[in-house]
Amino acid sequence: MSKIKYALFDFDGTVVDSQWFWNTIILHMLRDKGHPVGDADVEFSMKTPFPLRLKTLFEKYGEDPSTYTTEDALVYVTRFYDTALFWKPGALEFLTELKRRGIQLVLCSATRKEMLDVALKHLGAEDLFDHYFSVPTVGVGKDNPDYFAHCLNVLGATKEDAVFFEDALYSIRTAKEFGMTVYAVHEICSIADKDAICAIADGYEMLLTDYLDRI
Repeated sequence: MSKIKYALFDFDGTVVDSQWFWNTIILHMLRDKGHPVGDADVEFSMKTPFPLRLKTLFEKYGEDPSTYTTEDALVYVTRFYDTALFWKPGALEFLTELKRRGIQLVLCSATRKEMLDVALKHLGAEDLFDHYFSVPTVGVGKDNPDYFAHCLNVLGATKEDAVFFEDALYSIRTAKEFGMTVYAVHEICSIADKDAICAIADGYEMLLTDYLDRI
């Protein structure tokens, strides 16, 4: 019988298909300013770290990067969460099965709680997760082991009875350094990091449902 009592999940890119939207927010902003962004800009956005993405694309279209604000960007994401967000294939089936088995579902995201509330309402999943944490409420990012220590402490969980599902290399690395079991899930936006992820994660699967026989 599995010892797992808590299943911790990243949100964007792990259970919902939204990471691509985070990677292209700048393009939506530029389009709204009247700029004819194209396929080459999309490709650049999907594979380029945010600071370089912002500087390059804003300057390409004659905009000042300093006018970009996080609050403006979050308006775009919240609208997307409220109207167009959907589960990654197999995610809802996996979450529902774990809940049926009595495993507590925990959302561990970088995204603000009020935005997660919008997303979960849109998905009709307000009561699916038993607990959820966000970087603003925890006070540190998922690049800091204290994030995971805080989550487990609040839950009353141990590293042995919890497992973490994630798609992003930096968070996988941090959770592994903290000593957790970490299962990676395929995400096209993280494909460049696949080899590095596979080298450190306890598993790498295309779909969350591929992990059903391990939990």
